[in-house]
Amino acid sequence: MELIVDVNVVLSALVKRGVSFKVFALNSIIRKFRFFAPDFMLSEFAKHKDRILKESGLREQVFSAIVDLIFSQIEIVPSEVFGNLVPKAMELLKDEKDVPYVALSLAFNCPIFSGDSDLREIERIKVYSSRELLEMLLNKKRE
Repeated sequence: MELIVDVNVVLSALVKRGVSFKVFALNSIIRKFRFFAPDFMLSEFAKHKDRILKESGLREQVFSAIVDLIFSQIEIVPSEVFGNLVPKAMELLKDEKDVPYVALSLAFNCPIFSGDSDLREIERIKVYSSRELLEMLLNKKRE
């Protein structure tokens, strides 16, 4: 199953190491999900990296290993691939920061992995929470 990954899921996996982290950890073994993210995610992640490292309480070496585990599963997609759908994404959204994720979702015709309640309001796009994906990985929920 292909999914677009929201940067907040990645940040949550690093800071809280809860359900989002479990999704990435388990998926690294099972490989049920194929994750994609707009290139915009890299700049968003870089912008928050020092704060996330501090908030996570992890040593830099462990933090880097977790970042590698997560990003090794995410294919970064250049904006040229979905840029033509940015205007359509802007029509569907309240928050501009989500535009690249929605545009990529429209381009790939696949759901988004996010905890953002604003994204759930978009009728055309399915949004899966960390808990829903973990249940799928554990075969407790159907797609």
